[in-house]
Amino acid sequence: MNHIRYVEYNARHDGSFVFDVPDGHDCWLLLITHTPAFFRVDGSLREYPAKSAVLFTPRSPIYYCASGSRYENDWMRFDSDEDFVSSLPVQGVPFPLPDAEYCHNLIQLLTWKNSFPGRNNERVVEQLLQLLFSELQEASQSSADSFSQSPHYHDLMNLRKAVYNSPQLPWNVSGMAQQLHLSEGYLQVIYKNTFGISCMEDCIKARIRMAEDQLQYTTKTIASISAATITWSISAGSLNAVPEKAPARSVRKGNPGLHDFCLLYHNIHGNLCQSGSQILLFRQIQNRITVRSEMSPAKA
Repeated sequence: MNHIRYVEYNARHDGSFVFDVPDGHDCWLLLITHTPAFFRVDGSLREYPAKSAVLFTPRSPIYYCASGSRYENDWMRFDSDEDFVSSLPVQGVPFPLPDAEYCHNLIQLLTWKNSFPGRNNERVVEQLLQLLFSELQEASQSSADSFSQSPHYHDLMNLRKAVYNSPQLPWNVSGMAQQLHLSEGYLQVIYKNTFGISCMEDCIKARIRMAEDQLQYTTKTIASISAATITWSISAGSLNAVPEKAPARSVRKGNPGLHDFCLLYHNIHGNLCQSGSQILLFRQIQNRITVRSEMSPAKA
């Protein structure tokens, strides 16, 4: 069972802020920092970066303070006898969060659901806590990964989220580099090192993902879908070399069409026979191409 005593997001303090409770609370305390802060760990005062999380167990000493001119965090005091709370492998020591924004959003939802009455609030709060601690469990076991080593990890993560949320936008290396205030070459290097895929390959993959959905669940024509997904990719100069097994047809820069969409899809996914769903989708595309090409022959 879980009971939230108090939860707050975007709590702000000035540089003189100090929180010192030598005997701890009689409940759990969870913090997610927005700014760097000092924490007392094993008797020593250490500075930890922003976007860190720390879970204090009941009756454990608590000491933390501002590192600069201000201190900001999300925090929650709560009771719990759940294993997903007590089994968190890192307790009393801050650890970095790969996706701090996601955790912040969950804290916001917990604040709202805990503050206002609702028929299903107790069940919703339980589910939100499980989601939050699932993310904390993963983060606490991944502190040696690339996100803890790259100072740009969170900016890169937010950029990637924006790409997958709006893949139809005219993404290009130059624009993304300007957004993160990085050089184009450096952006491409750290993006590939962080996510295992280049930034423009990721953009194309996101557009193909959107196109697949629109092909299956909307009445949009394949021509309009392919124009939205292919034109930007070609203009960004990001289309890879065509695989040997790809259809023997080049992409038409002036008028991307149905066959071009299939080519780009093949280029992203490589072997289309990896799953039944890919085979089915590719056959559906081929069938639609054949039917619509017969109905609407290309003009000279």
